[in-house]
Amino acid sequence: MCIRDRYLNVPGYVYSTALVLVYFPWSFKFAFGLINDTIPILGYHRKPYMVIGWSLCSVMMIVLSMHTIPDPYYCRDDDGNYTKIVCNPDAKTKGGEYSLLMLLAALGYVVADVAADGLTVQFARCEPIEKRGSIQTTVYITRTIGQILAQFLVGFGMNGKEYHGNFEHGLTFNQVCGILTIPCVIMIPLSWYCIVEELSLIHISEPTRLLSISYAVFCLKKKKHMIHVNNPNDFGRMLT
Repeated sequence: MCIRDRYLNVPGYVYSTALVLVYFPWSFKFAFGLINDTIPILGYHRKPYMVIGWSLCSVMMIVLSMHTIPDPYYCRDDDGNYTKIVCNPDAKTKGGEYSLLMLLAALGYVVADVAADGLTVQFARCEPIEKRGSIQTTVYITRTIGQILAQFLVGFGMNGKEYHGNFEHGLTFNQVCGILTIPCVIMIPLSWYCIVEELSLIHISEPTRLLSISYAVFCLKKKKHMIHVNNPNDFGRMLT
C-alpha cells in the first residue's frame, strides 16, 4: 500500500477505498466454497479451482511486476529525500490501476485458498482420532510462516527513501511483485500434479448419495481397513 499512500500521494479516501477493494474478495469466500463443493471441473472439486485461482493470481502479479511505475508525486533532492515541490501531479490519479490489479490478484488467491481449505477439511476428517487436527495445524502454521515472510519482504525491501523509508537502497514495487510471483507460479503445477484428490461421482445419477459414498470410500482407503456392511441403510446411517 505504500506505493499509493506515499509514492503516488493519493487522497486518504482513495487509499481507504483501495484497501477495502483488495480485501473485498474475501467477502465471497462462502460463495466460492459452495461453488467448488457442488460444481466439479473435470471430475474434481478442488484441484481445478486451485489451478484457476493461482493462475489468475500469477497473471496479475506478473502484470504488476511489469507495469510501468509513474514518477513520484513530489520531487526528490540529491540525497533521495522528497521535497515539497510537486513534480508529477498526475500521480494521484494512478492509484486506481494498481487497486484493480491487486483486487484481481486477491480474487485468484481467495479462489485457490477456499479450494485448499475444503481439501484440508476432507483430509482432516479422515485422520485417526489420535492424530486428529495435525493436518490443519500444519497447514495454518505453513500459511502463517508465508505471511510473515511476505511482511518481512515488503517491510524491509520497500524501506528505502523512495517510499519514505530509512534505508539508502531498497527494492522497487515491481521487484517485490516479481518476487511474490514466484511462489504463485510454482503453486500452479503443484496444485494439479501433487494434490491427491479422488474423482467425484456427483455428475452421475443420485449425486448426493453417490458423492457421500465416494467420500466414505476415500476415507476408508486412507485408514487402510475395510468395513463390511450388510444392510445399505446401515451404511447410509454411518455416513451421517
